[in-house]
Amino acid sequence: MVVTHGYKPTPLADIGFFALSLAAAVVLVAADFTIAAKPYFYVVMWTLSRFTSLTCLEIVERRRDSARCARDCGPVVFAGDRQHL
Repeated sequence: MVVTHGYKPTPLADIGFFALSLAAAVVLVAADFTIAAKPYFYVVMWTLSRFTSLTCLEIVERRRDSARCARDCGPVVFAGDRQHL
């Protein structure tokens, strides 16, 4: 978020985020009331992480193809671009 929003959390906020995440993980693993929801939760999380990974790979592939096309095709002149004709 530093790059996109210019937000840099304070060290106290970092520690708080870590502590809340750790507490949520402990509750998810150790609590009895989450037993019924665990399989569904894990499948949803796996699906979301798989989707994110495939999306990132697709973006990388498109950037590589775009760079290859720009390198192989040379400069592109658009219709109506009289400056480069």
